[in-house]
Amino acid sequence: HRMIARKRTIFSAALCGCALAAPSKVPSLLADRRLTAALALRGGSAAPSPAPPCLAALWDFDGTLCQSEDVHRKSFSAVLGVELSEQHWTDACIGRAPRDIMEAHLPAGRLKPGETIDDLLRRRAELFEEHIAAGRLEATPGA
Repeated sequence: HRMIARKRTIFSAALCGCALAAPSKVPSLLADRRLTAALALRGGSAAPSPAPPCLAALWDFDGTLCQSEDVHRKSFSAVLGVELSEQHWTDACIGRAPRDIMEAHLPAGRLKPGETIDDLLRRRAELFEEHIAAGRLEATPGA
């Protein structure tokens, strides 16, 4: 999760022409297709631009523009095969890395032969996107 968060930070920074990554990390980060797409949007170069093409970047934390916690909870519940109640999600999951949530709640025997937690995390991310595409992400009133 830390690497994903780091990539998101660098991805967002790339859109604004910022350089947040250590030079030694840039080649591996450029291998990320999303970062490559972001760089193409801002001119196609990994080098910081003298005048960033965007004037602002917006980060949404749950509750600012939309309410995504319930969609996260439901996608984890589906992949894990257990119901995570709203109260349990609030008490034990909010603020934790997806891998930590998965490891803490993975029922014994849930993984099929050859399946990994990474596979479950990918499926969970796909389900989250499906929920969003189906319109299950609630907008924050007034946003």
